[in-house]
Amino acid sequence: MTILIWISFLTLMLVLIAIDLGLVQRHSETMTLRDAAQRSAIWFALAMLFNVYIYFLYENNWLDWGSVPSWISTAPRQPPCS
Repeated sequence: MTILIWISFLTLMLVLIAIDLGLVQRHSETMTLRDAAQRSAIWFALAMLFNVYIYFLYENNWLDWGSVPSWISTAPRQPPCS
């Protein structure tokens, strides 16, 4: 399951970079401060949405994320002998 999530994440990043470099950057004119601020705000909003998704993924154990695997013992560890 973990490899599927990593592949999905990397695919999403490549698609977003392709959109940014291929579709948005077609014009060779100089970018204004207003355009740069708008584009930065869009990318910042996308990053915050991803952050909220990851938060709820762990908080609500979606896709069993945030749960302790069965091979990890949940019993308290004994302190080392002195």
